[in-house]
Amino acid sequence: MTFLKQQMQKAISTNPIQDMTFRGLHWIEASAGTGKTYTLSSLMVRIFLDQYYPHQVIATTFTRKATAELKNRVRLRVEETLAYIQRHQQLNSVEIAAKIQSETDPLFQQVLKDYGTRMDYARRRLRLVLNQLDELFVGTLDSFSQKLLREFAFESGKIERAELTEDQDLYIQQLIHDVLRDWIQQQPQYMVNHLYVQNLLKPVEHYTGLVRDALNFSKQHFRKIELAECDLNKLEACISQLVSIQEHDLAVMRRYCQESPKYFHKSFLTKLTEICENFMTWSAALKNQGGMSFFDAELQPILLNLCHLRRKKTDFQPTTQVFNKSCPDAEQQLILQYSLIVAIDALCEVKQYLDEQLQQLTTYLEFHIIQSVQTRLPQTLQQQGETTFSQQIRTLAEALQGQQGQRFAQFVQARYPLILVDEFQDTNQDQDDLLAKIWRDANRVQSGCMIMVGDPKQAIYGFRGGDMLTYNKAHADVRHKQGREYTLMQNHRSVKPLVDVVDALFQRQMDFGEQVQYTLIQAGSRPHPDLVDMDRINPQPLRWIQLGESDLEADQVAWKIRALLNQSAQQQLYFQQQEHQQSLSADDIAVLGFGHFALEQVKQRLQRMGIPSYKESKQSVFASPIAQDVAAVLTAIMDPFNEAKVKRALLTRLLGFNLKKLIDLQSQSEGLSRYIADLDIIREMWFEKGFLTAWNYALNLFQVWTNLVASQSLDNERVVVNLRHLTEMLSQQSEYYQGAQKLYHWYLRQLQSPSGKDSEKERKLSGDHGVQLMTIHASKGLEFKVVFLLGADAAFDVNKGNLNFSLSAPEQDNILEQSRVIAVNHKNLHEQAILQNAARNAAENHRLWYVALTRASHR
Repeated sequence: MTFLKQQMQKAISTNPIQDMTFRGLHWIEASAGTGKTYTLSSLMVRIFLDQYYPHQVIATTFTRKATAELKNRVRLRVEETLAYIQRHQQLNSVEIAAKIQSETDPLFQQVLKDYGTRMDYARRRLRLVLNQLDELFVGTLDSFSQKLLREFAFESGKIERAELTEDQDLYIQQLIHDVLRDWIQQQPQYMVNHLYVQNLLKPVEHYTGLVRDALNFSKQHFRKIELAECDLNKLEACISQLVSIQEHDLAVMRRYCQESPKYFHKSFLTKLTEICENFMTWSAALKNQGGMSFFDAELQPILLNLCHLRRKKTDFQPTTQVFNKSCPDAEQQLILQYSLIVAIDALCEVKQYLDEQLQQLTTYLEFHIIQSVQTRLPQTLQQQGETTFSQQIRTLAEALQGQQGQRFAQFVQARYPLILVDEFQDTNQDQDDLLAKIWRDANRVQSGCMIMVGDPKQAIYGFRGGDMLTYNKAHADVRHKQGREYTLMQNHRSVKPLVDVVDALFQRQMDFGEQVQYTLIQAGSRPHPDLVDMDRINPQPLRWIQLGESDLEADQVAWKIRALLNQSAQQQLYFQQQEHQQSLSADDIAVLGFGHFALEQVKQRLQRMGIPSYKESKQSVFASPIAQDVAAVLTAIMDPFNEAKVKRALLTRLLGFNLKKLIDLQSQSEGLSRYIADLDIIREMWFEKGFLTAWNYALNLFQVWTNLVASQSLDNERVVVNLRHLTEMLSQQSEYYQGAQKLYHWYLRQLQSPSGKDSEKERKLSGDHGVQLMTIHASKGLEFKVVFLLGADAAFDVNKGNLNFSLSAPEQDNILEQSRVIAVNHKNLHEQAILQNAARNAAENHRLWYVALTRASHR
């Protein structure tokens, strides 16, 4: 038996809180609802009691929201443990032994075991930790990479300071434009014209999404595509064969067909007649252009007319509408040997060859744009003193290469000997390479501690760069280096009947694809109130509603929600906890969907019924009307002596003028002069004291907050919240863009093309409550009492996405030897690559199901 197999057969612990020792590698698989955050916060307490202080520990997770929650939970857990120690530090050894036996909290039980005779030390240690807890770094891997580059600028050799850019999409579009222009200039004009006519040459915006997706991955993972070169001699020979046909040859064939019409399909005879009548005119035009006829916009319809005699218009496959069943085989062979038919068959083959070459050319162009932008973007950012999160990761990866890189890794590990990486299933290859070089180096594994936490069944962020191959390779690496494995098996989120039925459902298909297997789950010990439905407790916790017509799905869901709320209002549906009853409210219900369209449909139905609901806005705050008004005011501040701009600012909702008030103002002797003077003062203040001081002065001077709510309107709160949001973003950017002009032009760019970042999305209002409507991706990590899943049996496109993902050596048994191969997604890829990509997408869709079905606590 090999060493690796022995490692795989090692017992897997189900109690990491008590069993973990903080040396080497540790791998925790935490299924949905199994108390992962509770486990991690408890482990943090043990880490701080053991040997590490907060400033020596790193904790990373996937989102900023998750980092805030983890940091808060760690602080609460430290405070709880400190209070527990203070309550029990006077116990003697016998009492402590008894308390260990009766204690149900695994952390407190382990603290008593480890520090029962040193309770005073534990108390003083945790007090010190509590005072230093702000020094604990909890953030995303991206923000951690930024921290490392700043702290270890000298050791890494990356001394140049770079700020995170807000204009990545702008740089990408500029680079695509430059690359596209250079490439077009190198192509023959006839080819460029043909690409435009065939709509194969797209505008810059078409390539932006593709390049943005590709930038999540290193360029070395992309499959190289060779430039397709069209054989013009083949085209020339084809046209020569066609124009060599004489009028006599046409007459012979036409006469034969007219004499035996019963042998031929009616549509064939019609097309043949048209061709024979026009052929000599067409032939003269084709002869004049020769092989270039294929690229001539006026001659292409002629070539297509000829091809459609033998090929279908829809898919260009050979047509069956030529001979009738009564036509003998000998007659068929005779017709097919006529020079016109032979020439047209050859034309069809050359046309298909040309289309394939052009498709290959456009695929190469996409690959060329990706590779060029991946090469040029770091240089462009460096020239501007800027960077991106993904570029920071790659910069660090470069700094970790070679002997100097090993020394750099040792410096980092010495400073931060323990790292905890949450949501490891969403880690991309660049991030894992970075982590492996610092904390998983074979020579230094026991010099520190690395704790990796994830759930492969919840790996649903492939579109952001997450890759199950990265997860599986890291898992194999941990096993190979004698790492310890743990699993959390108790679902504390859901009631036992729901846990059991969902567990039974997934046992019917335990293979989640990409080497992910479903593991059996048990209901946890967390107490839940009973959901009483018509005097029955938690009946049918998992329900399938089969619709006769799929377009009625939104109506059915809305009716079901209304029925549940009506039941609750009649006290037929409620939560019972001991003597207390709590009605089911709209806030307890969530509707999950695979996309936004279906969720919008449900939202509309609920609004018609008067049921409150909330769906996170996808609109950028820069797309709101108040953003345009802010731009008008900023424009007037920048140019206060331009009366037209001042008038436009006065007519905004911020300053509160309407047309009548403006006319009245202009009729006064003072007119606009007071406002011009005020705006000039604000401009000078902006130049001298910074944006925020000047902007707050303007808001107070013009009584903007009063103006916004001067009249009753449904959107008053939205306008106020959006203005505060815009003020915050301008204030943040004022620290990055030095000078009023730069900040002003940055703001105008955002208005023209909002980036769609989460930080730009309109924020939730105080009245935004009720039924929660969200995508499955957005629901990850959340819990609701009742959940509806839309489109559970909807068709799924396994070939979706801009990129294709396959393996370099799929037959290789050792996963550590495998690597990811990425290509632009198109139909001409190798069949195995298409199948592997389809399997990857199907596996992720399976995992989306798992995430959706594990959000509910009761139904």
